[in-house]
Amino acid sequence: MKKAINAFIVLAGLALCLYVIVLASAKNHQNSANTNRAPIGETVEPATKIARVKVSVVHPQRVTEYMLLPGTVEAWEDIDLSAKVAGIVEWVGPKEGTRVTTGEAVVRLDVASKVALLNQAKAQLAQVEKQYERVSNLVRDRVLSRAELDNVTAQRDVARATVEVAQVAWNDATLCSPIAGVIDRLDVDVGEYVNAGKEVAKIVQTDRVKILVNVPEKDVGYCNRRQEAGIFCNEVRLDQITWGRIYYVALTGDPVSRTYRMHIEMDNREGRVRPGMIVRVGLIRRQVENALTVPLYAVVDRGDRKVVFIERDGRAVQRTVELGIIDGDRIQVTSGLSEDDRLIVVGHRDLVDGAAIEAEGTI
Repeated sequence: MKKAINAFIVLAGLALCLYVIVLASAKNHQNSANTNRAPIGETVEPATKIARVKVSVVHPQRVTEYMLLPGTVEAWEDIDLSAKVAGIVEWVGPKEGTRVTTGEAVVRLDVASKVALLNQAKAQLAQVEKQYERVSNLVRDRVLSRAELDNVTAQRDVARATVEVAQVAWNDATLCSPIAGVIDRLDVDVGEYVNAGKEVAKIVQTDRVKILVNVPEKDVGYCNRRQEAGIFCNEVRLDQITWGRIYYVALTGDPVSRTYRMHIEMDNREGRVRPGMIVRVGLIRRQVENALTVPLYAVVDRGDRKVVFIERDGRAVQRTVELGIIDGDRIQVTSGLSEDDRLIVVGHRDLVDGAAIEAEGTI
């Protein structure tokens, strides 16, 4: 009996200790809840998230708008050398690819017969001139009449004309290059008979070339004579640009394509391009001094609006902007920004108007 009473006392003591522990824990939990609860009549605002951004100060600068158009290369001079008289090809001088000078002989046609006819005409002229001199002396001495002198004078004029015709035929038998250039093609061989008008050779001048460009109607007003043009022969890279100059802009346009033909002169002594190639021509459409520009990536789409964000007193301020000229990776802002505005350029994509921000640096 005594043992049972002792056991009961021990169990009762353990139960009492457990009750005290649970009661203390509940009281601590209640005190913690009361501590976090706002006083009656007051509200607690949730903690505000501060976005970290980088800004760039807006300064005016020059902005240039370019246009890039395709162009076709043509030789500055492109001559199809044709036979002026019929005959057999007796001699062919320069070969294809050979450079020739102005007046250099290229092909000769039946030269021997032309020389014989010229010599015959000269001999006849010499005989008639001697006869004219004798008759003149006799008329002066009043031995012959004036009619005899008129007859001999006519014979002399005919003989002179015959020499000129023979001289022209001899000259025409030798086909010479009218320009300094390169023999691009020979169409005849020695011994071949050609008719008058047949093309015998093609001569091109490529030390300088002309670029033909069709300019759209909306852009032709920006193209002026003597204006410089950048020509890209392969890739559109500034280290591979060649400069040319506009020397002609057509006054009338193509009624179908609504484009205007423009010619650009280009120095090609290094042989960078060949006739028939397609190149790209870069021209300045317009320039604006003291324009306010922003990076393209700083502009955010908000529905049908374009907006940027600026930093002011630790807050993001949304500005609706109107855009203008694109120059490389920057774009002109025609309205919505002012000089010295602190434009947010990093961390602006998810911003809203009035958001708290912290500028970590200036770009």
